[in-house]
Amino acid sequence: MTRVAIYARISSDREETELGIERQIDSCQALADRLGFTVVATYADNNISAFTGKRRPQWEKLKTAIGDGSIDGIVCWGIDRLYRRPIELEHLMDLLERRRTLFIHPVNASKVDLNTTDGRNQARLAVVFANHESERKSERLVLQREQAAANGLWNGGRVPLGYKKHPTKRGHLLIHPGEARALRQIAKMVLADKSLYACYTYWLKVTGRTIAQNTLKNALLSPTITGFRVHLPQRDRVKEAIRDLYRDSSFLDKHTLHKATAWSPILQYDEWLRVRGKLQRPEEYERRAQGKLSRLAGVLYCGVCGVKLGFDGKSYRCSVTGTNGTPGGHVGIQAEKTCMLVEGLMLEWLQSTETELSPPVVSLVDRTGESNELQQRIQRNKDMYEAGEIAALDELRARNEPLRVRLRELAKAQAMHDAAHNLVSNKKMMLDQWDELDGDQQRAAMKTAMKVYIMPASKRGNVFDTDRLVPIYLNTGKKEPALSELPAIQAKQRALSAP
Repeated sequence: MTRVAIYARISSDREETELGIERQIDSCQALADRLGFTVVATYADNNISAFTGKRRPQWEKLKTAIGDGSIDGIVCWGIDRLYRRPIELEHLMDLLERRRTLFIHPVNASKVDLNTTDGRNQARLAVVFANHESERKSERLVLQREQAAANGLWNGGRVPLGYKKHPTKRGHLLIHPGEARALRQIAKMVLADKSLYACYTYWLKVTGRTIAQNTLKNALLSPTITGFRVHLPQRDRVKEAIRDLYRDSSFLDKHTLHKATAWSPILQYDEWLRVRGKLQRPEEYERRAQGKLSRLAGVLYCGVCGVKLGFDGKSYRCSVTGTNGTPGGHVGIQAEKTCMLVEGLMLEWLQSTETELSPPVVSLVDRTGESNELQQRIQRNKDMYEAGEIAALDELRARNEPLRVRLRELAKAQAMHDAAHNLVSNKKMMLDQWDELDGDQQRAAMKTAMKVYIMPASKRGNVFDTDRLVPIYLNTGKKEPALSELPAIQAKQRALSAP
């Protein structure tokens, strides 16, 4: 009995149907049946080139079978299905040094006996020609892709986020309406210093398409989204990851952008540059995003003792000291997810027509007079410095700095006042302008609309329990519940959210 293994491989299977693999296996099986071989194993590597040197898992298993003597030969469609680089053939020869019985029988050629000198020479010549053909094919493909880039066409491969393949025109893309809308909104979120996690969660919510978070970031960094085509040579792709190329601050200087003719932009170029600039400074971007997380100060309260929760950069915690004198308080909760959830509650409230605030809920204090007086004092000090009445620049700065600090405090208070006043007078306007508001304005609006009590955790492990948040809407004409009533409200909330 002659024991053989079938090996099949196809370099490119973009549709991932494996039909090419199946045809190879069927042909190999027919040859084995005709010659009276017994097929003991079948190995197939789909969508993997033998020329690039990329690891082929099934090929490695086949070599193990050769080494342990479980097969006498290999049946394949062609010699180039096994190897296209001389070094791979030599590895196979090394295996035969320990076991000198192996033949290769291609479907499209005669049998190659690696046990003889002529057979080994025949195999070496075949792999040299296969390697030569692969190099020529690679050169043609590089030229083809460079030409396609210059012409603004899409080269194929994975379809970029926000687009879909054109049903009839090769190399052309159409905008995917839902994904494009999501990407435009996410671009605004980045410019508003929303965290990448918030952007990613928004993507999942509105598109329902699961992707890696880095895939979303790379889509925003790539010029494809703005209607430009860039050709990245294979040598650059191998040298460093695509994400590193896109994140490189000198990317636009190193690579030529070609105006795409095969798809339309999702973002305008100027807006894309601003988004790209934000994402290329991750430390500053995340610091600003973290600042956004602190906007729940004065909104979150401990569900046990009722004190306001403090923000430590990553979480909100009760400030009450523990019974053994250690800090930590009654409750703590992760900031980013909480911030997203509370913001969602706020937006739902703004969209609701059932709940209206009972004015007046804020004191309409006019701070314009004090601000004008402070600005006049700062200008008088400057005039005195120019007239020589204030001798040193340091003295001018010492006089004006307290005035500037007070001006900033007034501006912050005015922003919070305006946001709260707008919330009282026009919920729809507040909803439309929400993403344009800064952290102080959003905080003022949320403080006016609600208190959110954080209840103690009841689930173990790193699980975010949304039912720990118990929102109480303010200024609605209803009496605010006591702390002792919160557990019952939470239980009712859990029952409503249960599947």
